Amino acid sequence: METTLQTQHSSNRQPSADVDSSVSVFRYDSNNVAAIQNARLQRKRAEEAARRHAEEMEAAARNLASEIGSKEQAVKELIALRSEYDALQSKYSSVNSSLKGLETSLKAKNDELAGVKREVEIAKKEVVDIRSDCETLRTSQSSSNNTLLIANNEKTRLMTQIKGLTSYMNFALATSIREMESLPSNTNNGLENCLPSRYNGSMVFIVNLKNGMLLDPRKDSGTTVQSWTYSEGFADQMLKLSKIDGSGVWVISCPLMNSKRFYFGSEGPSVELKTAPSLPGSQDYWFIGRDSSSSHKGSWVIKNVQFKTYIGPYDGTSEVGYLLSGAIAERWAIIPITFA
Repeated sequence: METTLQTQHSSNRQPSADVDSSVSVFRYDSNNVAAIQNARLQRKRAEEAARRHAEEMEAAARNLASEIGSKEQAVKELIALRSEYDALQSKYSSVNSSLKGLETSLKAKNDELAGVKREVEIAKKEVVDIRSDCETLRTSQSSSNNTLLIANNEKTRLMTQIKGLTSYMNFALATSIREMESLPSNTNNGLENCLPSRYNGSMVFIVNLKNGMLLDPRKDSGTTVQSWTYSEGFADQMLKLSKIDGSGVWVISCPLMNSKRFYFGSEGPSVELKTAPSLPGSQDYWFIGRDSSSSHKGSWVIKNVQFKTYIGPYDGTSEVGYLLSGAIAERWAIIPITFA
């Protein structure tokens, strides 16, 4: 059956006399049905393909969004990692700087250790030398001990001899003093010049009976005589008595002060006793007489030959010359240390 299909805008409208050449006439035949079915199938397939494409696009969009989220998270993580990296880099720089400081310190310590090792080696050598010296000292000490033993034995022997000689000297001195006290007086009431000649060249202490002090020529840089307490080790308190040949007078001098002589520079009654190497006249000459009075028996008076004044302490620190008054201040004990 053959039919003709035309498009009509209304049922009352008549077809145009001029037919559009672009409008095809559809005929209901088997071919057209197959074409329609095929077209429908193609459309369905196209729709299905479009749907799948849309689903794929949607899935791709979701995946893209997920990827974008993942990338944003990755960016955040990357930023965090970058920050952590920067912090680690800063730490590394600090640690590296500290490490360099430690390396410098370690080098200094190594240098110091090397110096200490050198010092230890030197010290070891010194120890060896000291040990050698100790052995030498031990040997020397042993020899010294033997020498000291011999010296001590000799000292003991000499001390025994000295003790015996001291005892003898004390006995001889006591005998000499007793003999001296029993000597007959000279003129002028026994106070003139009777010191025994055996005192010539002797070393003596001259001690004042009033204050117990010794004649001491150290005052005013060794130019003035004073009286001073006995001082062990002050050998300048040891005086020398010398008798002038033919005249019988005495010189009093100090050997440790260039043998300066005692003298009066002028007539009394108040002049200082001085010292000088040598003087003109007889102002450095002395009469030494023994006082045989009942109150001062055994004491001595020392009279200047030129000025006729006597040695006597004025205030306990200096010696002055004045006329003999009979007071104990002008009396002296002469203690011999050695006889010539």
